[in-house]
Amino acid sequence: MDETARPKVIHAIQIIRSNFNLLLIPAAVIGISYLSFLVPEQLGGLLAFGSVLTTLIVYPLMYGRFSEIITGQGPVSWGGLLRRHWLNFISVSIVLHAPLFLWLLLMYSFELGVGAGSDLVYALVNILGIYVIPLVFLTGERFSCLPLGIKCLIGNFRFSLPLVFLSILSIIFSAFMGHGGAGSPPPPVSAFVGLLVIFVTVGVDFLVFVAAGLVLKEKLFQDRI
Repeated sequence: MDETARPKVIHAIQIIRSNFNLLLIPAAVIGISYLSFLVPEQLGGLLAFGSVLTTLIVYPLMYGRFSEIITGQGPVSWGGLLRRHWLNFISVSIVLHAPLFLWLLLMYSFELGVGAGSDLVYALVNILGIYVIPLVFLTGERFSCLPLGIKCLIGNFRFSLPLVFLSILSIIFSAFMGHGGAGSPPPPVSAFVGLLVIFVTVGVDFLVFVAAGLVLKEKLFQDRI
């Protein structure tokens, strides 16, 4: 096997470039939430909330489509993808992010600021999930993917460093979006930069998913990790 996952990242870039349209919908959904300041406050809140709910549908659909591409399976209907993957994705995501939820609850209980500690917990959760989420889509399983994915990351950490780097990069971009949308509405140029960052962040998220999926495909077929 290669010394690092870099060749898988390069292959993943090629896959994403060939299926560029699959990135447009999630980027648009998140972009709508980012630009919710353009409408009245009450409507903006509803728009942002609706965008979050839509993301919970769009992401498993797009992840499901990319998992078909990774494994070479024939495409099924969007409804079929949703039935196959949605509950698995939501269930595992909730458990995976439980440490973050508990941390935030602890901070609010003691009336402490969210601070850098929350960013670190969020980063750790996302890094630990590098292989977990792709496993959910490739195997069709749920909670067994949590220890298996974390084991794969820890046992092959040096190999996975390019994916860890990309995950950290995505987190930095996400933090930029969060700060950019806070407070008073940003000027048009800043809003445009924010939308560009959103698109790049979505692209990096899917790049990590596809690259990790390619790694898992190779290892699953060889020795089931």
